Amino acid sequence: MRARPRIWWQLFRCSVIVLFIALGIMSYVAIDMLRSLQEHGTADDLKRQASVVAEIIDGKIGVENAVWINDLCKRLAEAGSGRVTVLLPSGQVLGDSAEDPERMDDHSLRPEVKSAKAGLVGSATRYSVTLDRNMMYVAVPLLKRGAAAAIVRASMPVAAVTETLEPYYLRFGLAVFLVAFFSAVLSLYLSHRIEKPVSALTEGVGRFAGGDLNYRLRIEGAQELAQLAQAMNNMASELREKLQTITRQRNELEALLSNMVEGVMFVNCDERIVRINPAAGQLLRIEFEDVEGRNMVEAIRNTALHEFVKRALRERGSAEDEICILGESDRYLQAHGTVIEDQEGRPVGVLVVLNDVTKLKTVELIKRDFVSNVSHELKTPVTSIRGFLETLRDGALDDPEDSRRFLDIIIKHTDRVSAIVEDLLRLSRIEREEERGQLKLEESDLFGILRSALDRFGQTGQSKGVSIELDCTSGLVVKANRPLLEQAVASLADNAMKHSQPGSTVVVKAFSEGDQVIIRVIDSGTGIGKGDLPRIFERFYRVDKGRSREKGGTGLGLAIVKHIVNAHGGRIKVESSPGRGSTFSIHLPNPAEVV
Repeated sequence: MRARPRIWWQLFRCSVIVLFIALGIMSYVAIDMLRSLQEHGTADDLKRQASVVAEIIDGKIGVENAVWINDLCKRLAEAGSGRVTVLLPSGQVLGDSAEDPERMDDHSLRPEVKSAKAGLVGSATRYSVTLDRNMMYVAVPLLKRGAAAAIVRASMPVAAVTETLEPYYLRFGLAVFLVAFFSAVLSLYLSHRIEKPVSALTEGVGRFAGGDLNYRLRIEGAQELAQLAQAMNNMASELREKLQTITRQRNELEALLSNMVEGVMFVNCDERIVRINPAAGQLLRIEFEDVEGRNMVEAIRNTALHEFVKRALRERGSAEDEICILGESDRYLQAHGTVIEDQEGRPVGVLVVLNDVTKLKTVELIKRDFVSNVSHELKTPVTSIRGFLETLRDGALDDPEDSRRFLDIIIKHTDRVSAIVEDLLRLSRIEREEERGQLKLEESDLFGILRSALDRFGQTGQSKGVSIELDCTSGLVVKANRPLLEQAVASLADNAMKHSQPGSTVVVKAFSEGDQVIIRVIDSGTGIGKGDLPRIFERFYRVDKGRSREKGGTGLGLAIVKHIVNAHGGRIKVESSPGRGSTFSIHLPNPAEVV
């Protein structure tokens, strides 16, 4: 691309062109006027000269005086008066300073002679055949009784007039050159002066475009340029304020989107993802940084979500649906879609808000399982009690042996119902105290708590052939509700013994690790499958339902343990695999590390 000329050069070039045109016109007019003035002056001189000659020859006009008149003309020429010619109105030449009158032709038809014959002063400039040059002629009539008695003509070469003007031409040319030179220099200076503020404006616009809105243009130069600079400074100030506002709003929006728990995603009408926040990426299990600008079908492989967006665009209103994200653990999302429109009412895309309702789904499932399980747990003993009571009523009461056996069974099932109800009440009480913060915690010796919890299993362990080993670091102190913590450890130890093989050992280990006190109950029993681990702390959830009931459990033991640990501000973990035993770990805050 050809470089454009600088503004100073354009201004300088235009001003120089205008200057030379103006000087040319002025020079032509001035020279023409000077030449005209010189010609008029020369004509006046020739008129005076002719008038003087006319006065001299007055009274001596006639052919008889031709010789004298011719000599007079010659003498006048020698005195430097130019060419002088005396002739009669008939055109006959009586005397001439430059030629022999007898050889000169009739001059009556000369323009200046015609004017003189009419009693006027005649003048003309033309080529002289006699002298072979351009001549200026002035003819003066010598009047007698109102008519021209003779005509005196004075003439001078035009070259003489030009030669007279040559010194003036030289001076005038020098003056014009000096004027042109200094005018060009001044024009160059002014062009640079004009370009300087324009260049400053250009630089300022460049800095504004580059984001430097704190830069300010100098208010200088012509009024229009100063006003333009001021307007641009005001524009920069307004742009800076608006940009700061936009940046602040964008940062606030970014912070809001980045810290939202809800997933937010904007999809345009071409089903391309324009914006997505980190929460949406986590909920949809995608890398949210890599999907912006991509087609939703390519970035998110979920047919239900694709259909949801299409339906929202098609219906051009609010839409709501539940979407399942499949994976190792299914995730349920509540999707709300709203069509965004421009100022003209045309849809530009869909704003999708995603809420994770997996926990609600899980809670619903747990509640449903809880109702089913508690119904089943209570229905079995109640049905047995009812059946045996009806049997007794129908005649078995008369048989002492059967009636005692039936009553023992009824008492056994009644105890089971009582145990379930008691565990439910205990669990409800622990939850209530935990929520209200009414659980009293005191610093207690951990070894004593563990020893007291395990003493009850001495003979039970011997009868089952399972031993219990306690390994506790001395001096450990925990902030706990002693009866509840004993119950939690006892429940874990009881479960470990129930699921351990004869001859095995259950290890209860306690130690300090950083800001935590850890209690571990380790067995080498049947273990728990990977699919059951997430749900073992649910109420009435049983890994092996039939065998668990045979071992006397209510299905609430681990749920009670979890709530006891939570009420102490701790957490419980389990590591297990089928055939390799289980390890339950209670993590409690270490009072020694609390400042």
